[in-house]
Formats: sequence, C-alpha cells, structure tokens
Amino acid sequence: MHILCDLGTSNFRVATSGSDTIYAEPSVIAYDRNRGITIGNDAYEMIGRNPHVIEIATPIEGGVVQKVDAVAELIKYGVQHLTTRWAAHRFSITLAISSQLTQVEIRALEDAARLAGAKKVRFVNASVAGAIGAGLPVEGPNGCFVVNLGGGVTEVSLLSLKGVVSSDGFRRGGQAINDAIIDRVRRDYHFHIGMRSAEMLKRTWSLDSETENFQVSGRDLQTGLPRTVSLPRSVVDDPVTAYCDSIVDLAGQVFAKCPPELAGDIIESGIVLLGGGANVNGLVEKLQARLDAPIIIAEGAETAIIRGLMASEEVPSNRVGLDWIQKSPLSSLLGGKGLETASPDNVSKPS
Repeated sequence: MHILCDLGTSNFRVATSGSDTIYAEPSVIAYDRNRGITIGNDAYEMIGRNPHVIEIATPIEGGVVQKVDAVAELIKYGVQHLTTRWAAHRFSITLAISSQLTQVEIRALEDAARLAGAKKVRFVNASVAGAIGAGLPVEGPNGCFVVNLGGGVTEVSLLSLKGVVSSDGFRRGGQAINDAIIDRVRRDYHFHIGMRSAEMLKRTWSLDSETENFQVSGRDLQTGLPRTVSLPRSVVDDPVTAYCDSIVDLAGQVFAKCPPELAGDIIESGIVLLGGGANVNGLVEKLQARLDAPIIIAEGAETAIIRGLMASEEVPSNRVGLDWIQKSPLSSLLGGKGLETASPDNVSKPS
C-alpha cells in the first residue's frame, strides 16, 4: 500500500496510489483530557469554543512540523479512512514539501511519517507536483511559472524539464491575512474576533465586491461584552494588498533568475496560481493588475498538489522526488551527518 499526502497548514489531503479518491480535512487536532483525540472538521469546529480541558493544536505551521506526534496522528487518521486496518500498519508514503524547508525540517516530517507507521518515506517538490496536477507541460523544455498560495506557505517557482529552475518563498500565506485582520480590528476598533470569524470575513470580502461594510460578531474590548459591529472593506483590503505586494516582490526575485530562453515562455503561457489562495477573487485581481503576464487559476487549485502526486508515481525520483538514503556507506564516510538526499537541488541547505 502506497500513500500520497499533502500536509498543509490549513488542510491535509491523503490518497492512495492507483485510486481517484482524495480524503481531505482541516489540519487541526483537539486533545480532550476525558475523551481523547479529535481530528479534522470536528476539531476545527471547536476552535475558539473549547473549554480549558480541551487543547487545540495546528500540527503544521508554515510548512514546518510543530509537533511530530500530532502530525503522525494526522497521517494515521487519513490512512485509516482510505484503507483497511491491516494495511494501515504496512504502507509507504510520498509527502509533498516546499523547497524552502531545511534538511532538519524534512527529517521531522520523516520522523512523523515513520511514527505513523510508514515503512518507507519519499518526498516530492510541492510546486512540481502542483504543476503536474494542474496539467502543465512540465515534461518539456518550456518554462512553467507557478505560484503556490497555501495557508502557511507562499512559494513562487519556475519549472522546466520536470525540475525546479528557480524558486523562492516565505512562510506566510492565507492564514497570515487572517492574523492581520484580527490585529487590525483589535487595534483600530478595540474589538476582538476569532480566527474563524476572520476567515469568514475574508471569504465574504472575496465573494462580494460591492458591499462596503460587513457585519461581524465578537467581543468589545472596552466593555468586555459581546456585540456585532460593522467593519469597512479596508479591514480586509489592506492586509490582502500587503500580501499581494509580497507575492509580487517574490515573483520579481524569481524572474530575475529566469534564463532568457524561458522568459518568453512565461509571457505566452502565463502565471499559474495553485493552492487555496487562488480562490480569493480580490487577491487574484490585484495580482493581475501588478504582474505583467497573464494570470491563470489552475482548475481545482486547492487539490492540484495531491492530484499531482497521484499522477507522478512514475516520474523518476531524481528529478522531482527526494528519496532518503539512510546509513549508506557514503553517509558513514561523511561522519554520520544524518540523511542525504538523492536530489539536493530541490531542498534548501540548512544555514
């Protein structure tokens, strides 16, 4: 049994090799001292509503493992929903990862996968997997420019010949917009709203471009009482604009490293958006106005990475994958400095 997994900051998605079924739930775990562990949608519904006996955890932040055992629980939970109890203890796994991770951070992911029961762990560059899932011609010599707008990671990559020509990113995404909205409301309106309210406010802002004010419920910081306030569009518009500016700067840095032969391809084929952030209409419009190239939203952008993993099973690992080589003779000669990768170009070196 081979498992394919996209562990995102906001959601995790799991599939099995040879199947079309994708299992997805929020990357949230609730630890109840009395009832045990709750994972996914049920845990997400508890955010901001939990008593002190229930601890809410987000195991992945900025693409980085925060709690190894919690990530292992996410993987086990997904595997159990896709396979039999017997097969759940005998599987290999392929994980999509950002090229911004260090080897230490990748090692934490491998530890979590092995703790979940994986016998073999393989890693694939998330941008390449997303491009494959979006149906881009990454096999050929033409350039593909993709922007992965995740919940905790934003990454811009130039791809060609099934590999990464240039890539850059930062560990902020859609959730950073939510945090900025919460801070703005607290600072300017002395009003406190939760993460789920900020997310809903952002979605409403994205879907309704005409409404100038939005109603949101929360707690008045001056009186301590609950109430509903009316907030202007700028409460969301300003954080989204700031995030958009960061993406444009990031794209400029990657464009600066683009070989001239590939630059023309990008002008013709455009910039492809992946991830849940591609569904934020206002963000896409701002990017379209700032970047001098066509903007294309990948079909099923939020599931492009997991679909790319499902489609890339036969892709040679030395091009898009990262197979760990443990305790090999070479590793011994290097003094046992942990893990080496078969494709070091796709992983950032630790500083």
